[in-house]
Amino acid sequence: MEASVIVEKSEGVATIIFNEPETRNAMSGPLKEGLMAALTDCEEDADVKVVILKGNGKGFCAGGNIKTMGAGIPAVKMKQRMNGAAKLIQQIHSMPKPVISAVHGYAFGAGFSIALASDMIIAAEGTKFGLAFKNLGAIPDCGAHYFLSKVLGPWKAKELIWRGAVITAEEGERYGFINHVVAPEEVFENAKVLASELASGPVQALSYTKSIIDGGFNKSLEDILELEGFGQAILFQTQDHQEGVQAFKEKRTPQFVGE
Repeated sequence: MEASVIVEKSEGVATIIFNEPETRNAMSGPLKEGLMAALTDCEEDADVKVVILKGNGKGFCAGGNIKTMGAGIPAVKMKQRMNGAAKLIQQIHSMPKPVISAVHGYAFGAGFSIALASDMIIAAEGTKFGLAFKNLGAIPDCGAHYFLSKVLGPWKAKELIWRGAVITAEEGERYGFINHVVAPEEVFENAKVLASELASGPVQALSYTKSIIDGGFNKSLEDILELEGFGQAILFQTQDHQEGVQAFKEKRTPQFVGE
């Protein structure tokens, strides 16, 4: 059985590869655990100067597996699960080394948040970034409220979240959270060239710039992650969430009742 996460290291650059292509790298337990272990290894390895995140198969990361939702997860257990996801996002965001996401295909839900937690995003033309939580009677999590409001401002962030927007790579570049949009066959090579350039530079200076810029926002990522965790734990108990998941499985428009 292949590993859910593969790590390749070469000339100061570590590439962490999500390797569950049959689910478009949805955030399974093994993938999440493998990613956290890989990030820890890259942070502790002095030879690694820059980290690239990428997905095998047709997409970067499809987020949570919707087919496993709606099963009546108790609020306490759901909050524990959200705490685990929060640790993963914090690992990426607080990594003292530059992290570049090379994104293609789909980056939905937690996959979108993983990309946003990175320092730079290189996206393939036609890539879609999804915020479909409202269709499930839930809210974005894994820091999405934090990252989107900082990049887009509170007004646009609320609109996109409330409308369950699917954002193209080209739109993301205009909004400012995508650094470069390139041809699909060039996305990883483009990220590798950028990573190699950074790895050959003054890595301590890069680290200080990252800490200064990321530490300059008013509300902390930890605060947002905590609020998201409690909100999601409660919302997963609602009829609307159950209806949203069932509608997804039945490929129909959900009929929400507000309860």
